[in-house]
Amino acid sequence: MATYNANTVREEARLEELANCVEERGVEILGVQEHRRVHTDQPILYHKVGGCSFITSSAWRNDAQAATGGVGLMVSPRARRALRRVQQHTNRILVADFEGNPVTTVMSVYSPTNAAPIEDVEKFYDELRTAIHHVPAHNFLVILGDFNARLGPEDAPFTYHNNTNRNGEYLSALLTEHELLAANTLFRKRMGKRWTFQDRASGMLRQLDYILWVLECPLVVSSHSTKGCCLGLSFHHNLSISLERNVLNAPPPSVQHIVPEVADMA
Repeated sequence: MATYNANTVREEARLEELANCVEERGVEILGVQEHRRVHTDQPILYHKVGGCSFITSSAWRNDAQAATGGVGLMVSPRARRALRRVQQHTNRILVADFEGNPVTTVMSVYSPTNAAPIEDVEKFYDELRTAIHHVPAHNFLVILGDFNARLGPEDAPFTYHNNTNRNGEYLSALLTEHELLAANTLFRKRMGKRWTFQDRASGMLRQLDYILWVLECPLVVSSHSTKGCCLGLSFHHNLSISLERNVLNAPPPSVQHIVPEVADMA
């Protein structure tokens, strides 16, 4: 599994390039943030790209009417066959269940930035807590996301940063409350392999993207890596983890789609 802030994949060529990266690296499930594809008439959209399927909830438009945000999952043919349910929890949180033993619940999430109003950040974490509470206790939960948060050594074992910022405090509280681990902070990697984002203005490096999983789950993360994806316009690295057990099994006959009421998306 992997997570990647694509910056944009509105152009078909960029989406195809991302699918090629996924296939070449053997990624079964990729969480994608900031795809910037607007399809408000279709809350959940399936798009066939090469051998992959791209499943998205719609991006939104800012005050200048520019496409913003958007979360999705790019899945391999095997993961697509195992897909049993997709839920648009909010426009920043997409939830999918995959057949397996146990069932695997994957979330693709995109947090407001550290400079966003605190009310927006609190709303995001309240909604994420609600989504987590709805996951059955026996499911294997993985959260793939751009959290726009820095964790320091007081909150995670092996971090890129020396201290935790405001968004990181919210993320740390979530980890503690739900007994989650940030998989990419569990391994003693050299500093050059811990960062996931390069600031386009200053060139400074950040660790903002995380893969979270449940502490008590018997499935074990065996390794993680950060790699520059072939999409040159994104300043994020692709962050991936490897699992010691197969978590995808045969699919049910159909996929259930769940979208929030219009009032819930405001």
